[in-house]
Amino acid sequence: MKQSLLSIFSGILFTILFITIGLCVSLFFKPFYYIEIDRLDISENSGYSKEEIIENYNALIDYCSPFNHKELKFPTFSSSKEALIHFEEVKRIFDSILLSGFVSFLLLIAIAYQKKKAKDYRYLRSSALITVLLPLLVAIASSIDFNKTFVLFHKIAFRNDYWIFSPETDPIITVLPEAFFFDAAILIASCVIVGSIILEVIYRRQKRISTGEISQR
Repeated sequence: MKQSLLSIFSGILFTILFITIGLCVSLFFKPFYYIEIDRLDISENSGYSKEEIIENYNALIDYCSPFNHKELKFPTFSSSKEALIHFEEVKRIFDSILLSGFVSFLLLIAIAYQKKKAKDYRYLRSSALITVLLPLLVAIASSIDFNKTFVLFHKIAFRNDYWIFSPETDPIITVLPEAFFFDAAILIASCVIVGSIILEVIYRRQKRISTGEISQR
């Protein structure tokens, strides 16, 4: 029973860690968005040049960095009071996720150390199975209706409707189409899946090594 609970706990920690990694890739790896600008025709659809879009997007991402403590100011885009409040809330959520990912990493190091001493790697397989559940649920929900999933997420994460932007007062929304968030969600889910595969590979490798040691004895 104790081992089962530890395996479930490890799976949750790995899930949090892989989500954090996926979020960092989709958010702070700016070339991902630069590619999206061309792929989704954001410049043509919004009416802004690619250079202006990148300049304002970079300002938003730099603001969301946990190391940034300055107020959000877009170089050329206007922004309403409600939008600025929303981005403050978004930044707090990002900071919380990053902190959770870091804590999960530290806890997993402790668990891995103890398990390695005991030569027990079964938790890796169960963690791999638990971890892969989230992207499957996201994929199912998104394939059914991503718009409803997107709206539901915002209603759960935020206690106001400040996330509903008007293009007239907050042009940043015109360069952040729903399709971009869909692709970002897929990227995050992909990172979780890759992480799950890595756990399974490590488990099988360690199992072969352990089996070889037993055979030699």
